[in-house]
Formats: sequence, structure tokens, C-alpha cells
Amino acid sequence: MVDYRINLAKAVTSTPEQRRKFYNGMILYLSLCAAGLVYVAYLASSNVMEAYSANRQRRNMVKTVSSVSVFSKAFYKNPDKAYQELERYAEDLAVLKTAFAQRIHFLPVLNHLFSNFPEDVAVESLSATVTQNSIVFGLVGPGKSVKAQQLAWKKNTELNGLVRSIKQVSGEQRMVGGQSVYFVKFECVLK
Repeated sequence: MVDYRINLAKAVTSTPEQRRKFYNGMILYLSLCAAGLVYVAYLASSNVMEAYSANRQRRNMVKTVSSVSVFSKAFYKNPDKAYQELERYAEDLAVLKTAFAQRIHFLPVLNHLFSNFPEDVAVESLSATVTQNSIVFGLVGPGKSVKAQQLAWKKNTELNGLVRSIKQVSGEQRMVGGQSVYFVKFECVLK
């Protein structure tokens, strides 16, 4: 048997110049990959540090809020439940705000009605009804003093801003202690 020595890889082998170019290209490629890996590792570590810092701040805030409020640490462990509870609180506050806005303020009206009263006029009766949004009161005094008080109410711009009308419901004249006195009942309808 005859041995044949045929070199089939003879045409496949590269020249030293080609091997140098390939080697330099591989070094450049590996250097770029290594730089990319270093950059990705830097970003990952900075994100981990930011997450750690944010978690530490959150724990400190939870500790601070828990120490000064009624909320316990368990309140913050389930944020969805906490947000639902806060939404319910916000709805309750909105309902209270509208209820307070609709309530009737009697004291400012009473202050303006009875602040500059003549000395010879007195309040006989006073009642307030929330459903009818009105104040019913009775005055006792001489006729001209009661009329002067009615004129003072008409001139009072602050009082007129709080009420729709002040109308006389009834009135009668009686003799008390030898003097003629008027018993007048008024109804004040609030805005």
C-alpha cells in the first residue's frame, strides 16, 4: 500500500497578514465586549444602590410616620389596601366638606339682627328651624323703636347678604304697666 501525503488544508491556511488582521479584530471585539460588560455592571450596581437607598428612605419614613400617627407598620406592607383605605378616607372627607358647606350658619345672622338693638326693645321669643331655613323671633317695645330697628335691618348690607327676607308675621299692641307696647313677630328667611 502506498501512502499519499496530500495536504487538503493547504489552500485554507491564511497568510500571516490575514492572521494578524483577524487577531487584531478579535482583540478589538473582545475589548468592546468587555467595555460593554463593565458599563452594564456599572448601571446595574448604580440601580441596586438607588433601590437600596430608596428602600432605606421608605423604611425611615414608615418608622417616622408610624411613631407619630395611628398607622402601624402593617399599614404599609400592603400598599393596595392602604391606597383603598386612603381613597375611602378621601371620599368621607369630601362628603363632610359638602355637608359643612350646606349647613346653616345661624350665629352671624343672629349677631347682625340683635347687635345694635335699642334699649327699649327686647326679644320676647326666638326659634330657628333648619328644615325651613328660617329664624322666627318676637320683639317687644314701643312702636317707633321697633320700626327704627326694621329700618336698621334694611340698611345693614352684611345682614342682607346673609338673609333673603325679614318679614313681619304678626303684631299687636297691648297695655303693659300703663304703657302701650307692641308685640311683633318676625320671620327671617336665610339664603
